Amino acid sequence: MNFQDYYFNEIKNEINNENYKVLSDGIYEWKINNWNQITNIEYSPIFSICNHEWKLELHNRSSEPYISLKSIDVLNDISAHISTKYVIYIRNSKNFKYFYFNEEDKPLCNFGNEQSMFNQRIYESELFNDEGNLNPCYTSNNTLIVGVYIRTYKYDEEQYKNELKNYIKYYGDYEGFNEGFYEWKIENWNQLGEKEYSPEFMIDNHKWRLELYPNGIDNRDYISLYLKCTDRNDDPSYHICAKKALYIRNYNDYSYFYCNGELGFKKKLLLYYNKKNNSSGYNQFIKKSVLFSKNGVLNRSLVENNKCVIGVYLRTAKYKNDQHKDELKKIFHENRNLESEGFLEWNIDDWNQLKRGEFSPKFNFKKIKHTWMLQLFPNGNGEANENYVSLYLKNVTFEEDIDYKLSTSHVCAKAILYIKNCENSSCYVFDEIPLTYYSKAFNSYGFNKFIKTPELFSNNVVSNNSIIENNRCTVGAYICTYIQNEGRRILDENLHELRIKKWEHDKSIVSTFVVGNFKWRLEIYPNNGNNNNYVKLVLKNLDVENNDYMLVCIKSILFIKNINDITRHIDDNDSFTFLSKYYNSISFSIRKDKLFEYGYECIAGVFIRIYKYEDNLNINETRRVQGENETRREQGENETRREQGENETRREQGENETRREQGENQTRRE
Repeated sequence: MNFQDYYFNEIKNEINNENYKVLSDGIYEWKINNWNQITNIEYSPIFSICNHEWKLELHNRSSEPYISLKSIDVLNDISAHISTKYVIYIRNSKNFKYFYFNEEDKPLCNFGNEQSMFNQRIYESELFNDEGNLNPCYTSNNTLIVGVYIRTYKYDEEQYKNELKNYIKYYGDYEGFNEGFYEWKIENWNQLGEKEYSPEFMIDNHKWRLELYPNGIDNRDYISLYLKCTDRNDDPSYHICAKKALYIRNYNDYSYFYCNGELGFKKKLLLYYNKKNNSSGYNQFIKKSVLFSKNGVLNRSLVENNKCVIGVYLRTAKYKNDQHKDELKKIFHENRNLESEGFLEWNIDDWNQLKRGEFSPKFNFKKIKHTWMLQLFPNGNGEANENYVSLYLKNVTFEEDIDYKLSTSHVCAKAILYIKNCENSSCYVFDEIPLTYYSKAFNSYGFNKFIKTPELFSNNVVSNNSIIENNRCTVGAYICTYIQNEGRRILDENLHELRIKKWEHDKSIVSTFVVGNFKWRLEIYPNNGNNNNYVKLVLKNLDVENNDYMLVCIKSILFIKNINDITRHIDDNDSFTFLSKYYNSISFSIRKDKLFEYGYECIAGVFIRIYKYEDNLNINETRRVQGENETRREQGENETRREQGENETRREQGENETRREQGENQTRRE
């Protein structure tokens, strides 16, 4: 046997097939003529082996030299997957006797769109001398050969599942893993409706189902796909920590699939399923056009002969200590500038000894001067709530600091209140307080009926714990406060309230007032126009009604509350509003059965903050409003012309009718 045959056999024998079915193999060699001139990365030409296109990347000057093999096919097709083992080697360009390759085990490499490149190290001790130069036996006139031997395998179910597992890796000190794999076969894609459900299936003793929207939820160019937890609806304290991989694949070929997600080493975030959030997925999972496009290399499409498979790989984990805090932080999705955030936790060691309206210790944010307390009614706040626990968050900043400045005299905040088992972070209940402005007058918000009292003592079916065990629990709040002016100068702000003792359901209630030298009107409609089930509040600026180009930049909070109920019903839209001649009102409606549960006496009002109109911040808004005004003027002129034309037509029709009648009368006389 000559050296060339010996050398090729050595390389091929380096790969163990491990019972995988071989499809093809091949060798490519790349001649490098300027080894000493390579300063960073050198790229080979694109080459073809096993009916696939590849490229080599030589990283010669890094701290640990290595050579990368990159698949070009998977970069150009998000659904293609190629299963390979390969050996990268270096040899003398003129003498096969001198060659080198890394003798470490060669693992199976599954090339896909998310991971299109794999590396093999070059060991300096074996290839380079003490001066850091390449061993001269491998070079000839500064020239050498870098080669690769590639062997491809049939992509089977085991490889397919192993690749999906890469999407659901956990990082950190987690334990108690459970995982499962489910596939839903679609036999006739064209017969699918607007929304389809898979059969229910079990993973980690939970019931799940897939929800498919073949025409998307908000964009008909995409399909939407979700995983929903369908059990534990009667248990408010269940929480599941999970990672998932949702995918769609060719009905007959495991190598052709698409997974909308990021590999575990790229995305370390976790998903949380609970009673208020039992579904997660993608509105735009994949473009519909991609489902039916044929791959040029594999000659496959995801939906083929009207068939495909949709599936999920799910892995759950046991909650770590304090992991409920990570879950609660993920509930807020606010496009606002965060000022501060923090957790208030109040450990209760003897629930039965609590009094009515018990207060927690005070809590201060470290950087921002805000002070908070929790108020707990273990047997409910009032007779109407006696079978419930009532829980409220109170801001006592204004009581603590009498010099609190006017420009910050309202604290903009969102909060989540919760009660949890002292030892088990996965056993708790929570509810969310929407965006609220806390002030001296309105400093407490929360829930009259936070949870039914017996539910605190019933065992969670997942953890087998109850929220209160041995008379102990933790009551807490996650609080976020937000910067209120967002770069705009505040001109004025004020709170206007109106006390309503009697309701005449056929009449509106009107109150006029002044804030920031502007006239305002608060209108309250007991029947929301013609809807007897709602009360409607409307805020209007009276100064912009007769001015085509006046713009008033504000933020506002409309609210109404029953005088006997601590809960406020508010419009929690905190975006900037630009009031103009043709857009001069803001409205908010509330159901009467929520408002009048404790009687008919109410307080309604609005908090208004007026901002300086900044040209550099509002130029687009100015153009929009001017454009709307111009459009409305044109519409008005067109409407006038239309009415004039209709009037002219009516006059002509009237004259013709008169002539016709005169003619008929003349005929009768004759």
